[in-house]
Amino acid sequence: IANSTISDGYTGVYVREGGIAVISDSVITGHDSQGILVEDGWARIDRCTISDNLDMGVLVASHRGTTSIRNCTIMDHTTSGVDVQTGRAIIEDCVIGNTSWAGIRFNDGTMGWTVNNTIHDSDRYGIQVNPLCTVSISNSSIHDIGDRGVWMYNASGTVRDNHIQRCGNDSVYLFESPCIIEGNLLEYNGQNGIVLSERWNSWEVMIWDNTIRGNGINGILIGTQRSSASIGWVDGNTIIENGRTGIFISDNITCWLGNTELRDNGWYGVYCTERATLRWDTDEKSRVVNETLRIRGRIDIRASAEMWVENSTVIFEEHWGWDWGEVVVQGGSLRLTRGSLLDVAQDAPDGAYVLVKMIDEGYVNVTASELTSTNFDVRDGRFDATGSVFTSSSRSVDGATQLAEIYIYSCTFTDGVQGVVGYEATVRIIASSFLRMDEGVNLRGCNVSGP
Repeated sequence: IANSTISDGYTGVYVREGGIAVISDSVITGHDSQGILVEDGWARIDRCTISDNLDMGVLVASHRGTTSIRNCTIMDHTTSGVDVQTGRAIIEDCVIGNTSWAGIRFNDGTMGWTVNNTIHDSDRYGIQVNPLCTVSISNSSIHDIGDRGVWMYNASGTVRDNHIQRCGNDSVYLFESPCIIEGNLLEYNGQNGIVLSERWNSWEVMIWDNTIRGNGINGILIGTQRSSASIGWVDGNTIIENGRTGIFISDNITCWLGNTELRDNGWYGVYCTERATLRWDTDEKSRVVNETLRIRGRIDIRASAEMWVENSTVIFEEHWGWDWGEVVVQGGSLRLTRGSLLDVAQDAPDGAYVLVKMIDEGYVNVTASELTSTNFDVRDGRFDATGSVFTSSSRSVDGATQLAEIYIYSCTFTDGVQGVVGYEATVRIIASSFLRMDEGVNLRGCNVSGP
């Protein structure tokens, strides 16, 4: 069927019972049911305009091969632009809009690929993926959707290299759906950039190399039902300017966080609830700017990696595995600058502290910041502090090996047990104050050139 106009019937084209159809360069419009119905047949649909059909633009209900829909404009339908009820379909280079339910819907047990599509102005979903489906969504623009851009329920697949914006609710919502979410721009949605929801099953989701910005509530919300031990792998993302929280981690959730930029999120950069766990492992570079982080767990900074914390507050909450928090700088570097604060939570008991360890030539630089209830343990590495304030009920800086180097410039240590403790380390302290302490400086067998 080529270069034809088919209008004002019940179904525009009905491919059935083993039928094979190639439909191209045609207009199919104004039908009481579907524009095209593929039922137990096979169809290739190219460069068609399918519009104003009462139910759906294209309905696929066939196990006979993969129905392909390419370079089509599919507009103004009551249910879906494309509805895959059984079988497989590929939708590529299409414009799909103005639907009352979903731009594209994959029903139970189907499979599909959506590539280079523009989906807009759907009342409910941009793309809906129902249970037991496997769907790949890539290189598409999804915008101005009433509810969620991509909705996936008990399914699996990939969401890669898409631009999803201005959805009334979330850009991507996954319920118990293992999925890779990679390389997307998710911005200016009413509630969340990404939601990982679960109830009973333990599952894993990979969230890599996305830019998530300007969403109304959270950049990433991991876990909503608070009843299963699920895992989110989050690496290489830029998460900025979201209304409340960059990454929100719910109870019983373990979030493995890699190289991440967090900047200017409204309430928190990271927020861990009471039974959440954060494992932040940086092997290249992470950056935190103008944020408040509430963390339960541990931060690792690997060899040659960098973590910058600028004008930010980092609060460690109690965790069953790492007490009041642990930061391990293993050959990498940690920099706290421009008025940053590192501390434990207000409900911490006396003597609780965040442990920051430098091993394998690790490096920590603290400039113009405040360190409260923090113990810097320099085992093999270097600690530099300039213009900062240290307050701790325990010791603040401890270098207990010949491989430890401690350099303190214009700092103030107050109200603690010990300020700087060194044993066979290299220590230099210049123009600093030690006030109201049991012991300001305790050095044994230490060496330094100069005064």
